[in-house]
Amino acid sequence: MADRAGERRPGVQLPALDQPYLDAVARGAGDALAALVLAEESWVHRRVETLDVLSEEIARRQVSVDFALPDALRPALRVGEGQAVVPVALLRKQILRNFDLRNEAEEAVSVLARDHTALLTGAALLAQASDAVRDLGPGLAGRLLAVVRSPDATSGRERLAALEADAEHDAAVAALFAHEPTARLLGDLAENYPLLAVLDDTAGRRIVKYRYDSFLAALGEMREASFPDKAAIVDRLSGTSHPRVRQVLTALLEDRLYYRIADQKVFIAKSGDDTLTSS
Repeated sequence: MADRAGERRPGVQLPALDQPYLDAVARGAGDALAALVLAEESWVHRRVETLDVLSEEIARRQVSVDFALPDALRPALRVGEGQAVVPVALLRKQILRNFDLRNEAEEAVSVLARDHTALLTGAALLAQASDAVRDLGPGLAGRLLAVVRSPDATSGRERLAALEADAEHDAAVAALFAHEPTARLLGDLAENYPLLAVLDDTAGRRIVKYRYDSFLAALGEMREASFPDKAAIVDRLSGTSHPRVRQVLTALLEDRLYYRIADQKVFIAKSGDDTLTSS
């Protein structure tokens, strides 16, 4: 797929948005974006994450990304005059508080709006899926796009599970999940979305930094996280000096950490009784 990233693909019927982004899709932006997301190790040189405690309940997650966009992919990712979109991270589908993105000079960097992100992300998935199934057909393409456009991780996972269940009696769906790059990209995009930064100069090595407030959000992720993801969340929390991290992790080990669906609050159950106290 990466070998075709600079080629023009046949048009895909996607929402009528701003012309520069539609032009990018026609130039092969979907192929280029999929190649970058699936092989981050080939162009991201370093990713550094820190957590700064702001209060008893909130920590600020900060991540710097040192990268060099491959020369062959820049034309396909170009939007507007001299600008290109770069997937600097995959972020979980949830509301981010106090989000900020800056370059190495501490200048604010724009990110794509939701509709534009959905367009390019959908194009990436369809481009990858076409390597597994030559003729996707509008029905299957629509179901793939529905997974990408799910509003949150839970609905994305549900739509993905429904699609995977059809693999038993649908050869095209089975081919999608048998094709490792497509299956991996589909799984990633069901629960996450690419943070697409719009950068003026991508000819050389660049550094961008993004940040947002977390902690309770990180605890909320525990409810739906896989075992490896839970380990990663624990590592993130352990790296902070938050006064309640030790209490939270102890409760997690003792199966006393609870999540209330109604208001998405995390609670710690006291030892010896059923009383719950807000964490």
